[in-house]
Amino acid sequence: MKDSSTTAQGTTEAHEDRIQRVYLDTTRDANFYGGHVWKMEYSQAYSHADRWFTTPQAADEYAAEQEGFRLALAARQEPPAGFVPDSGCGICSPCDCPQTFSGPHLYAQDGSMGITTAWSAADGVEFYIDQRPGARLDLAAAKALHQLLGATILEVEDVTA
Repeated sequence: MKDSSTTAQGTTEAHEDRIQRVYLDTTRDANFYGGHVWKMEYSQAYSHADRWFTTPQAADEYAAEQEGFRLALAARQEPPAGFVPDSGCGICSPCDCPQTFSGPHLYAQDGSMGITTAWSAADGVEFYIDQRPGARLDLAAAKALHQLLGATILEVEDVTA
């Protein structure tokens, strides 16, 4: 997921994923806060757990560690039939014990957009809109994307039944 913050809002983009984002808050006085200007921010449900760091590396390491704990504490479930292991879960590289699995996916005929699915040990089935650079999302494209989503949901229901 792309971080939509701008420098005008006092942040500069670093990265974002489904759990947190890490960014440099340019409105925070580095001298007053001892250099703690990099923020690791959880999603809204976990906003009370936000942390500040002096380097982006420290924030990234902490975020990965917390995600590792979350996955370790999650109840172990086997993925549905039709979902295949990803090459890595993003926590460790190379990954010896994949926690995420790729599932059914459908793309528009021109390949400009699609719906992909994943299954994770912690979150179950997830759906993603995969829009390629330069793709236009006008009314016709939005309708096509909606149809792809419906077809993908039906396919996921088939493999999880």
